[in-house]
Amino acid sequence: MAYIRKIKTGYRAEVSLGYSPSGKKISKSQVFKTKREAKEWADHIEISKELGFNSNLDSRTLLVSIMPIYLEHIKTYKYNTYINYKSDIENKFLKHFKNFPIGKITSSKLKEFIELQKELYAPRTVSRLLGVIKDFYSFIETERAVHLPDNPTRAIKRINITNEKKFKYWDVEDVKYFLENCKTHVNYDIFKLIIHTGLRPNEALSLVVDDYDSRNRILHISKQIQKSKAEKGLYLFGELKNENPRSVPIGDVAAEILERASDGKDKNDFIFQTKLKIPKNAKRLRIIDRKRSVVNAYFITTTTISTAFKEMAEDHGLPNITTHGLRHTFASHFVMNGGSITALQKILGHKKIDNTMIYAHLSKTHMDGVRNLVQF
Repeated sequence: MAYIRKIKTGYRAEVSLGYSPSGKKISKSQVFKTKREAKEWADHIEISKELGFNSNLDSRTLLVSIMPIYLEHIKTYKYNTYINYKSDIENKFLKHFKNFPIGKITSSKLKEFIELQKELYAPRTVSRLLGVIKDFYSFIETERAVHLPDNPTRAIKRINITNEKKFKYWDVEDVKYFLENCKTHVNYDIFKLIIHTGLRPNEALSLVVDDYDSRNRILHISKQIQKSKAEKGLYLFGELKNENPRSVPIGDVAAEILERASDGKDKNDFIFQTKLKIPKNAKRLRIIDRKRSVVNAYFITTTTISTAFKEMAEDHGLPNITTHGLRHTFASHFVMNGGSITALQKILGHKKIDNTMIYAHLSKTHMDGVRNLVQF
């Protein structure tokens, strides 16, 4: 229960926290200039007590002491979002303001911090960082985890990111050179499949034999590999980036790769498996689906093929567009050869058409097709 009473220097708020094992009453009190501030503080303490937060946390508490509450909260977010948010918080925001009391992190200090980040990182990275900081203060404010008189991020506008994204892809000559001269590379089939389907690298590596309907030449994309948050060393099949499963029609080249790579394997085996020796701790590197059944554990990681792709590009004098650039290569040539943007959106699994529109300028008919549409 909270008590607020007027004194000479302002208003004293006192909140009862219960009793000690010896029966002594435990309370927390603080003096404020106004009755409104006293009531807000008392409400914060009582709500914190109900939610199980540490009621000793206030604006004088160091940011580093408060952050674990938020980091625990974002574990409920999608895995990739959680990893990115945690990285931004720990490596940027917390690193800069670690020894600041949270009440001393003002709007002006945050603006200075954001301007500094603009000198170090790309606009999209800084925009995400600001979004994470805003999410942190929104959580603090909503859950009353810490009593703050004001949210310092309200005065900071979000960073506008231009819709025109720059991306790298191979031209026709680069693709032909790759197809002709890199056949002996251990990951050649993976790279070639991405070029011919537009799959994300992680989606290609997550494919099991049962995902491919060879009769109808349809590839079902419904999952991707991700690390477990609950158990170290455990990998799971998680949701796709945009949560939308999709079916991709497969052409002759991709069909040949999938059928050859799947030959002789069980339906739950990975289509692409590591050719390296199985590590001693392989039993901890297992993948399970939602039914908790064990799936062939010897999968290839995105880090492995990213490193291999970079080395291959350097060895053969090809532009290093990264493995994701192979997806851009498929999308770019799909549009340049007359494919529609709406069809490409479905093939790539984009939730919003805006993400697919970055390829629209490559279409020969993109602007020509709007001529004479309206005549009177």
